[in-house]
Amino acid sequence: MLQRKAAHDRIFNKKEVIQRAVGFEIEVDYNPIRNHAHEIERYEERIPCARSRFEPFHEREVLLKGKNFEMQTDVGATNKIAYVEFVTAPFEESPKGFHELQECFATLTALMRTLNQNARRVRPEGLPITKLAPFGTIVPGYEQTLFKFYRHWSNNIFNGNFHFTAGIRLDRIRRAFSDIAAPATDEDEETRLQKAGGRRHIMRIQDSRYGDQDEMYGEYTRSLLDQIEAMGQAIDLSPELEGLLLLIGFYIKFGAREIPKYLRSFSPMLSRTDFGSMFQSLDPELVESLSQNDAMEWHKIASILTSYLETNTKGLDSPLFPEGLYHEIKKFESRRFLMNDISIGKWMHGMAHGVDLLTLRDNPRAEELRLQLDTMGAMGSQMDTVGPQMQHKAPIIEFRNMGEPYGVSLWQSVAEHVFRWVYALNKDIDHTFMDIDNFSIPKWKPKEAPED
Repeated sequence: MLQRKAAHDRIFNKKEVIQRAVGFEIEVDYNPIRNHAHEIERYEERIPCARSRFEPFHEREVLLKGKNFEMQTDVGATNKIAYVEFVTAPFEESPKGFHELQECFATLTALMRTLNQNARRVRPEGLPITKLAPFGTIVPGYEQTLFKFYRHWSNNIFNGNFHFTAGIRLDRIRRAFSDIAAPATDEDEETRLQKAGGRRHIMRIQDSRYGDQDEMYGEYTRSLLDQIEAMGQAIDLSPELEGLLLLIGFYIKFGAREIPKYLRSFSPMLSRTDFGSMFQSLDPELVESLSQNDAMEWHKIASILTSYLETNTKGLDSPLFPEGLYHEIKKFESRRFLMNDISIGKWMHGMAHGVDLLTLRDNPRAEELRLQLDTMGAMGSQMDTVGPQMQHKAPIIEFRNMGEPYGVSLWQSVAEHVFRWVYALNKDIDHTFMDIDNFSIPKWKPKEAPED
């Protein structure tokens, strides 16, 4: 309890007042919901909403316009899927701001339940809301609260399918993964925290269909960390470059190569991250040295990393997706896109020139593979400002489909840990242990009509 109180005091007892905003993108099936725009408008009045806005990653058309919002869909889409995005008004990092955020959660929950109920009257077999995606940098100090709330939403409204995003500094990634990879034990939580100096919170992954996967995941994580450390003894690696290599290694080894399922499972992490932009965000002198002579030095680093990952004898010439990319077309039918033209070496070489071949912006077959790359979620550069005095530009990391039972469930541990650590990593403090056990979502009450 003393640790929790200390963490609370560090966050709330400040001289300066920091204001942050939280955004939510709601994806809905347009057809059963098109006659209920007034519901969104009615609930929106209860949300401390600065605006309902859109910064589309590709072209969209407006389907409906409300008082303060627009409902949009992809241009040329056969099945009209609409996107409604809410951005809360800035709220203080204070107990008052925390209460305002709870009220916002309650209102959005009530809105989504209402939309679902209305949609069932039109099409009983389907739910209109298929995704909720909070976006931008997670609000410092509210990581665990937000995660618990998203999980509540996921279990009660979205059938276990939800995404979230976080902005995290590259130079802090090793520290985050080091704690994630620590061996899980059967000791109680308080004992683990005491042994780790109050800085480590370990979680085991239990999956009723696939057994206990924590041992396999933790062993691989520790192995990759050791390999990056060994590389650092041979090559001078900055903390930022080390963090970037860790993310690349996870993407190749654990994301692209060991989950042979449909495409939506290949990129449960980093889906909104542009590796080309991440490379360019490194120290300018380092970027220049690694990019000289057709990125010769970066090529050496990529070669060493690939040998550690044991992709196969082809090394950098190995295809990034050796089994191709699958995408579900119908219930019992699928198609596979081989994409053998993208090797690990070609993908990593492009980074040195600010190019990420897994983005719609840079992929030469973007039009042909728009659906596949969209599903993967590699949609371009997403950077946000984090860290002390908000001076650091950090890549956005997104975890997708966290309720998926196969493969992606392995990332549940990563997601929860990153959620717990984003504040600490970006703020240069040892640990933040927010009290979320007593978190509750207040009941939403309709706004009373003004008296005449």
